[in-house]
Amino acid sequence: QQHPIATFTLANESRLPIEIASLIPSCGCISARCASHSIPVGGETTLQVKFEGYGSGEAVGPFGKYVSILYKLKKNGKLHSLRAMVHGNLVSGAPFSVYPTRLNLGRVKQGTKSIERIYLNGRHGLLESLPMSVSIGPGKTREISLSGSAKLLAPMDQALAVNVKILTSAALGRFQSFLKFNSPGFGPVIVRIEGRIVR
Repeated sequence: QQHPIATFTLANESRLPIEIASLIPSCGCISARCASHSIPVGGETTLQVKFEGYGSGEAVGPFGKYVSILYKLKKNGKLHSLRAMVHGNLVSGAPFSVYPTRLNLGRVKQGTKSIERIYLNGRHGLLESLPMSVSIGPGKTREISLSGSAKLLAPMDQALAVNVKILTSAALGRFQSFLKFNSPGFGPVIVRIEGRIVR
């Protein structure tokens, strides 16, 4: 059973320091944790939102949840709010799962590479064609097709790690890339990669 975590970057682009006062999940099937509740001018922090729908009575199918972020500028103390939304599709009997489904690289230098790792857990025989490493550039989508037999009654007994090399030779600024895993009769499962290329 998979409890995916979505990671958000909260950047302070105002002229005053920001203090995060509270994180309020929309329901009991998600939880939120912030790396730091104080964000200096020009600084960033990360927010992790964990979905725990399995076993909590959540209905199978698409879902949309959010966390309300209450924050204030340190000078005036007035509370403001914004929402961090997470979307997904809760399924039963899936032949494989991927963790994490989101990679947040933060700031990476132009012309370098970042090597991250994701993990797949699958039913016997499905992941045999999975490459051990893949490369992807900013703004690109890489499709990976799984072959083999996905016996739905078999246990999730095959676990593999995949090294993901992100090449950051593109233009400066924020980017998103996607890994799309397809399998016979099921999918896709998408991993989102986000970051900011700096000098």
